[in-house]
Amino acid sequence: MKLFFGLILLIFTSKFVFAQSDILNQERHLIKLYNEIKNQETFDDKITANEKFLGEFKKTMSNKESFKFPFDSLKNVKGLKEIKSSDKKIQVFTWGIKNNYEGIYQYFGLIIKRESSKNSVFELKDNLDPTNSRITGIVDISKWYGALYIDIITKNIGSKKYYTLFGWDGNSYSSNIRILDVLTFSGKTVKLGAPIFKNQKEKLNRVYFEYAESAAMNMTYEEKYKRIMFDHLIPETPDLKGIYSFYIPDFSYDSYVWKKDGWHLMEDVIGINDKGEDKITVITSSKKGGIKKQKIKNKWINPNDESGTQNEFVHVARTPESEMQVELPEKKSKQKKFKKTKKSDPLLPQSIYGKKKKKKRKKRY
Repeated sequence: MKLFFGLILLIFTSKFVFAQSDILNQERHLIKLYNEIKNQETFDDKITANEKFLGEFKKTMSNKESFKFPFDSLKNVKGLKEIKSSDKKIQVFTWGIKNNYEGIYQYFGLIIKRESSKNSVFELKDNLDPTNSRITGIVDISKWYGALYIDIITKNIGSKKYYTLFGWDGNSYSSNIRILDVLTFSGKTVKLGAPIFKNQKEKLNRVYFEYAESAAMNMTYEEKYKRIMFDHLIPETPDLKGIYSFYIPDFSYDSYVWKKDGWHLMEDVIGINDKGEDKITVITSSKKGGIKKQKIKNKWINPNDESGTQNEFVHVARTPESEMQVELPEKKSKQKKFKKTKKSDPLLPQSIYGKKKKKKRKKRY
């Protein structure tokens, strides 16, 4: 009996090893095809080479065993992005080809959904419509706006699953765009966009952040606080409001916090770093002029501590613990009352000759 089970295990193991070996060879072939795209001189030749790469990529990813394969070498190829959902059911590959003449990118992508028998592979098709770069509705993946996806978050509303995507688009020579979008499935239908982004006055299917090419906008997900943190953008000057190629971060932060019905916008929040070591090493100069290492406590000192200097202005930052983002009431500061003094007029004679003394009136008897 043990021999029988041993033979079955050996057969299944051998099949898995051969399947993984076959995908490894396919990965090498895909890397070769992808590099051929880069080696082309004209944009049209790059698109032609990409069609061959895309066809082989679809074939490889439809293999059931491909979902378990890490594709480490392919993921390290510059310009190709891969993300995988935390429930291990969705995998997304995206890449772009730049048209140097027009200064824009054409994007390509594959969504792989893990199935019981084989993987379902869906192609993302860039609609290439520069006049409609900000698509606001729920769309089919054949009418995609085009982007590189760099992160994915899995959330549930009731029994329905929503995959939030972090996207980046090298929009033009003057600006870039970051995108928050949602991927949903209904049978064999795949949609982009859902009204789960809730601002103060409206619901959005997706969110766009356009900013200057010379600037850098950060966007990260904090699992501990269930929130998406991102830089708040403002125009370089008030006169440039609405011209997003001149928008830059102002060193403050906003966030989308996850609640039962979706992502809720919270403005003016504070980012919190993970707790570091108790002590840190610093380099200081010794009395003899040399350099020495010294360990000090890694402790934050509150500038509003009672032992420190106080002023009448108290700033209360929004933190995950202080909220549910409810502002604390401001403390009433005790202000010293000063006696009003009359200011001397520089045009009066007393400013030149001094204050005239009042003569004492003699008493008459």
